[in-house]
Amino acid sequence: MSTVMGQVNKDPLRLVIILANDKSEKTYCYLRKLRVFVEWIAKKFAELFLSAREDFEFRGFEVVTYSCTIAEFRKQLLSLERNKPDIFLNVLVGKFSHFISSNRNFLNYFLVPDRFIKSLPADLENEVEWSNKMRCNLSELLSHLIHEICHSLGGFHAEEGIMGRHFDLLSDDDTKLGEIKFIKFIDKKTMTIICESMSIITTLRPQRNLTFNEGELTYYTDQSIAAVFFVNENRYTSSYKEFTYLDAMKTYTEKVPETWDGFVVIHFCGHIIYYSKADVTTTRRCTKKMEF
Repeated sequence: MSTVMGQVNKDPLRLVIILANDKSEKTYCYLRKLRVFVEWIAKKFAELFLSAREDFEFRGFEVVTYSCTIAEFRKQLLSLERNKPDIFLNVLVGKFSHFISSNRNFLNYFLVPDRFIKSLPADLENEVEWSNKMRCNLSELLSHLIHEICHSLGGFHAEEGIMGRHFDLLSDDDTKLGEIKFIKFIDKKTMTIICESMSIITTLRPQRNLTFNEGELTYYTDQSIAAVFFVNENRYTSSYKEFTYLDAMKTYTEKVPETWDGFVVIHFCGHIIYYSKADVTTTRRCTKKMEF
């Protein structure tokens, strides 16, 4: 079995912003702010890829925006064609008690209080003129956006950095947005995974098989493996193993850890296979496939 690689016409990854807000007179202002922030994030992801990978070309991001009322949100979402791997950033602005974000299958939800979004800077220029409230709110928003986009690109929770808990992008008062480098606060595991997802190169869809016997798991495939690991409660475990393309790793055998609820295989160039614990121990079929 051999791995076939080649450059294909992969379109840019689309970051789709849907802003749901009942105050129509504020919608344009809010949407303009969000677009500026998300475009800054996309630029920083590009810098990360180019600093970490010299072998493959970056496929790029495209930011797309829509707006509607909160009552129309579900209808708006259903009306949009979802081409994998579009990453949806659904921002609902209303009378929420506090800022909340979550990720479910490429759909990222951000519940944003009115008072929170009002206290964001109008743009990313003139940082010295921002109030402390503007800076704190922007730090929280950007941290959550980056975190959830990393999830959509295949990342899991880590012990530290942006994929850890309570990360503050602008924790240091002297930190300037223009000087921020993602490579400094994205853990190595997540960086490996998302760089595969952001590559313009592709491989054939992996053919695979999995066996499980007396606590030992074996994964077989015809496409090289970039990384493999068990997860527990959506968090990396110490089982993480990473391989180079030259390793041509196509069979992986490992004893399952004492505590785990999922098994993940990252193939080169954006094929991610996720098995739940029940998948491994019963059906041997994966719960979720992500193909970039």
